Parts: sequence; structure tokens; C-alpha cells
Amino acid sequence: MSVSDPFSRRFEVFGRDPQDLVISINQSARDLLKAYLHEGSQGEGRVILLQAPRAGYGKTTLLQSIAADLGESHRFVRIQLTNGRTTDAAHVLEYVLQSLCEVVSESSTLTQLDLLAREVLALGLEPLVESGEVPCQDRESALESLRDNPAQTFDFHYDGAVTAHWTKTNFEVLGPRLAAELARISGASLREASYWVELLFRFATTPPDNVERARLLFETIFRNDLQNQSSSTAEERLHGLLSLMSTVVCPVLIVDDTEGLSTSPQDALALASFLSNISQSCPGAIAILSVNDDIWASSFLPNLPGGLADRLMAYRITLEALTAEEVEAIISARAGERAAEVFGKIDWSSSGDPLYPRRIVELASSAWAKLEHPMLEAKGVKEVENSVPD
Repeated sequence: MSVSDPFSRRFEVFGRDPQDLVISINQSARDLLKAYLHEGSQGEGRVILLQAPRAGYGKTTLLQSIAADLGESHRFVRIQLTNGRTTDAAHVLEYVLQSLCEVVSESSTLTQLDLLAREVLALGLEPLVESGEVPCQDRESALESLRDNPAQTFDFHYDGAVTAHWTKTNFEVLGPRLAAELARISGASLREASYWVELLFRFATTPPDNVERARLLFETIFRNDLQNQSSSTAEERLHGLLSLMSTVVCPVLIVDDTEGLSTSPQDALALASFLSNISQSCPGAIAILSVNDDIWASSFLPNLPGGLADRLMAYRITLEALTAEEVEAIISARAGERAAEVFGKIDWSSSGDPLYPRRIVELASSAWAKLEHPMLEAKGVKEVENSVPD
């Protein structure tokens, strides 16, 4: 009885759980990417350029595993280009909000946006409590709760959350002060801080089991506020949200599917400028541009002004070809006890050079087929023999 091919999975899509991960593959790139992400989360926003000589080197798998490792401190958002080529602030804002509206794993209704709202409100209230502007009987305990447990302190749906209910009752007066403090802390404009503080408060105080919450939020932002507005308005909204987010978690925007830019140099330039502008306007935000060498050389590099090229290449990571040990690790991870059999069936003379993960999986898949269906291999040999002239 034949066994299903363990090498049939050859492509990854960011957002799915990584499978068949071999942690040693691209290890140096992984370490460098983590270092860049950690530095960026300290208020040093940047665009990270992730390059590979061609498709199949494992860029998406690397990003997947990094997102899984850093999920608590960073919020990874995949940005899909419209028609594979373009994007704008409203488009990216929608992706960020969709990501934040995901339900947290330990709940059936509570979303990432609920937790973000509570953390942001706690951060804004903290200096007001510390200065005495907001009176409280036990200031030290109140500050400790705001710093250590904002999710519970600002649980508007728990009767015992005294701070949350006091804030809700006094929000009309307190809201502008919270916005001012958060604008100071985050670097967002006061107007954008005020806009998002009110929206986050409104969302967080609506019961989580209200199925209309997300729809009303999106209607407010996109149908009412951004409809017929200039593109600069959408940019301000996006920068405001990313700046507030970066006070509690590092937002990471990932552009991983860039093949459509191969014939669109102007779109590539627009994308590079857009990502660079985000990193400069929102110092706590990071963008990752994942691109293969051919597209980088044909669509990006020839059109980039010197300064923009310098910013993009300042944090550059290039994936390398596989070593012999890494080739064995990939095959062993999928084939298990039959790894030696698979390895022995691969025609290394036709494998090509250099070797990269997807190529190894393709070769191993062919070898697996020979092991499971020996008649196919015999047929192939017979055809070769018949093709040789007498």
C-alpha cells in the first residue's frame, strides 16, 4: 500500500501555520531578522528588505516562523497588493483592522482590538493618575493595576472593574485628556489620537457578543469618515492607528507577494516610497518587503532615488543556498525513517546548483514516487534505453 507523498507541500502562504519547519534552515537570516525586529520595536521604525536569489528559498516560511515566535510582542499583518501591484493607506488600514478584529485564542468573542483598546486606555490614564489629576484612594495600587493588568482593569463588561466604569462615566471630560497624553507618548497628532481614542473606547464598551461591532466600526471608518476624503486623510488615519498601536505592541506590515511588480517599475517605486513613509511617520512601526533578486533588480533598484535606496537597503537580509547538512535536514524532517532511501533515489547529477529548499522538496518528491511506484521508475529506464540509437 502506497503512502502519501510527504513532499507534496511546496508552497507557503503567510497567515497559515508553518508546517514541515526545519529550524536550522536560514538560521543566520532568522537571527538577524529577529534582531532588526527587536530594535525596531524600541521606537526605531524601519523597512526591512528580505531578499532571495529566486523563489523557493523559504522567505515566507521564515516570516511565518518569526511571526509565531514573536506573536506576543509584535503584531504581524500581511498586506496583499491590489492586482498584485498597488496599495494605498486605506487598503493597508483595512488589513490592519481586519487583523485586530481576530478573536483571541482563549475567548469566543473577545478580539485583539479589545485588548489593544484596554492597553491604550490604561497607558493614557496612567500619567493622569500618577500626577494626581485623576483622584484615587490608593494611587500605587491603581498604577500597578494599570501597568500590570490593563486587560482586566479596563474590562468594561465586568462589574468589578471600578476603573473601567469610572472612565466610562467620565469619558466625555476624560477623553480629551487621554488623547492628549497618548499623542504625547506615541507621537501621533492630537487630532488622530482623539479620533482613535474615541473609536477604541466605543468599540471596547460595546458588548463583545454584539455581532454588529466590527461592521459598525468598519462603516464608521470607511463609509462615513474616508468616503470622498483625500488620500492624505487615509494616511493620517493609518499613521495615527499605527502610532497608538506601537505604544503597546510593535506593528509589522509584511508585503510578501511581489511577483506582480516584475512589469511595473512605477508601482514598485510607489510601494517602496509608501513603506518608507510609514517607517518615518510611525517610528514604532516596521515594514518588511520580501522580494526576489530578479524583481528587485528589474523593478525596484533602477528607479529608486539614492536616499530611498539607502533606507531600504540599510536593513537588508539575503537568504543563502543550502549546505549539505541542511539538505539532509529537510529530507529527514519529512521522510523520517525513510530519509536514507529518499536521499539515495535522488538524481543529484541533475539537481542543479545552487540548492534551495523548494528544489530539494521537488527532487525528494520525485524520489518518493520512485520508491512508492517502482514500476514508474522501470518504465522511465526502459524509455531511455529505447531512445538510445543502435
